[in-house]
Amino acid sequence: MRAFSRREALITAAGVSAVTALSGEESMPVVHWGPHTISRLIVGGNPVSGTSHFSPKLDAEMRDYFTAANIKKMLAECERAGINTWQSRADHHIMRMLNEYRLEGGRIQWIAQSVPEYGDFRHDLAEMATLKPIAVYHHGSTTDQMWSQGKIEDVADRLKAVRDMGAQVGLGTHRPEVIDYVESKGWDVDFYMTCVYRIQGRTKEEAEKVAGRKLEGNPGDFFWIPTASRCWSASVRRPNPVSFSKCTGRIGTAPRPNPSWRRCN
Repeated sequence: MRAFSRREALITAAGVSAVTALSGEESMPVVHWGPHTISRLIVGGNPVSGTSHFSPKLDAEMRDYFTAANIKKMLAECERAGINTWQSRADHHIMRMLNEYRLEGGRIQWIAQSVPEYGDFRHDLAEMATLKPIAVYHHGSTTDQMWSQGKIEDVADRLKAVRDMGAQVGLGTHRPEVIDYVESKGWDVDFYMTCVYRIQGRTKEEAEKVAGRKLEGNPGDFFWIPTASRCWSASVRRPNPVSFSKCTGRIGTAPRPNPSWRRCN
């Protein structure tokens, strides 16, 4: 049997969920979220942006595959399968692709992630607003960094600006302790963008202490803690809004967080 190349695996991963047994919009389960209706499966944006969190080689293969034509083709295939929402970065490249896709008849909803390289969060927010995102969430690694710097309350001010914009308000993070803090303070947040892995958003010493082993690679790489990840993803969900898992693309509701997840870390 012929082995799949990495490129073939990438292409398959991008489209396999959209071409399963579902026949179209009427077959895709949905959830109601504020004034919006969202498919239970959404399409993400890291591969489109060439961000594998794995290796520079895989980053390059993602960038090579996801040309403008292939991005729009992917979004169209998702819509045909009933996937009606795209979560991706609010950078100029993504926003231009989304605008082009909609000009050509696409109707996909957008969940926007803030981008740290623009520096001015509110200016970025104003640009996002032109494309009417249904939700905006604060970039996870930036949240982690501001937590480490003791500036987490500045994130709360940014989220207030998202609320004023009229979009659903989200917070991205790779650190369970951030969610614990936000919940304890009662922030006005509709959802969390979490994950089932650990980005090394710490010093090397901190990361190795959490992982319980020596870690190799770059600071932006991730590492896997099976027990902690399961406990975290199962217990950070808010009661009425939806929550997202960056790896699975699943959306669901569940009771308020149970403090038991802290014992997993």
